[in-house]
Amino acid sequence: MSREVYLVRSEVLAGFNDLVRELGADPKPMYRQVGLTAALMSNPDHMVPCANVSALLDVAAKTLGRSDFGLLLGDRRKVFQIGLLWPLISHCPSVEQALNAATKHLHLHNQGILWQLDVEGGHALLTRVDRVPSDVPTFQWAVYSTRSMIGGLQALCGDQWRPSSIGFIHPPPRDSHTYDRLFGTKVEFNREFNLIDFPASDLAGNLAERSSSLYHQINKQVQALEDEYERQEDFCSKIKLLIEQRMHKEECTQTGIAKVLSMHPKALQRELHSRGATFRELKAEVRLDMAERYLKDSEIPLTTVADILGFSELSSFSHAFKTRHQLSPAEWRKNAKAKAA
Repeated sequence: MSREVYLVRSEVLAGFNDLVRELGADPKPMYRQVGLTAALMSNPDHMVPCANVSALLDVAAKTLGRSDFGLLLGDRRKVFQIGLLWPLISHCPSVEQALNAATKHLHLHNQGILWQLDVEGGHALLTRVDRVPSDVPTFQWAVYSTRSMIGGLQALCGDQWRPSSIGFIHPPPRDSHTYDRLFGTKVEFNREFNLIDFPASDLAGNLAERSSSLYHQINKQVQALEDEYERQEDFCSKIKLLIEQRMHKEECTQTGIAKVLSMHPKALQRELHSRGATFRELKAEVRLDMAERYLKDSEIPLTTVADILGFSELSSFSHAFKTRHQLSPAEWRKNAKAKAA
């Protein structure tokens, strides 16, 4: 897998120390085990590798013998712990606009997760993709961030709001009933996507305490941060992000991505060529990175993984994967799960 480093504000771990101590342990050795320190995490605006944070939650769960650690931490998370984004989100005109703002700007707080909002019939689907190396455990991180998103949705829609269903690509834990209880709905495992499913009609809800003037003021501040981020972001990384967000859609083509950027497809091609890359190469890299995550984290059949990632047939997927790893997907999955165990 590509080893790009995606960062997250250390505020994402607010409440971690308190929960670990309540469960009878010292968090400091856990930080050291994953290359972090309590002092480093004390500044909420400090950016740290998302992979280290994901690994930390896994270490905590195993050390404490609490497979529900990520769920417990997410359940106590405060929705405003996403920096300047929460004030922007909470003053949007509607729930749909709030979620679109959240998914659009989340990388300013957390580069290691992609959320995507889609509407299919009467269903609103929030799908989630991790951007951490495949050798980093992600179950606790996935559960924690999904429970945090549920808290945000309840802040927007009301405390009594509940999703229709929750899905994880991971296999079920031993205590799956705890997940049903704390999520307030049936949680399904071994799904094709990490997702939150809820009625599309909820998107039309208005936010009761919004301020139009505050929204425009905060939006200008967020846009200034976006402009600075774009000046610093590598162009190829930006294209890979857009590919990841659209991997499961028909517009995940050079023409489709060029349209998002308001560019002609040939202009995009020239821009990538000047950086020694092609759209086809970047899409292949993203697709195989995502394949590694599915193979390691889930028990989804290989034919389904190939279909999810847009391969025309299993043999095409197997050939591309073996070219990268010199192992078939089945062999690689077996080795990865053995290492994790």
